[in-house]
Amino acid sequence: MRVNAQNGMLALEQRLQSVTIEYDQLSHAAHTVREYYHGEVERILNEIVKFKVHIQQRLGEWDEDVITELDQHKSEIETRMSQMRI
Repeated sequence: MRVNAQNGMLALEQRLQSVTIEYDQLSHAAHTVREYYHGEVERILNEIVKFKVHIQQRLGEWDEDVITELDQHKSEIETRMSQMRI
């Protein structure tokens, strides 16, 4: 009976060791996957920010073009109006 108890205890200790090793492996794998997805999210966010900045720059340029064109038309209209008054 004592031998059976010792054998059972050894089997439980071996099982505990194998479960601990498996837990460590799974924990490491989860950490690796978490780091990968964190990097992917960071990369995607950087692309989104770059795109947003690009759009803001283009809209700013377009706004400047519109203002310049509006000023030109305004000048032309004022010139025509002053010519009509003469």
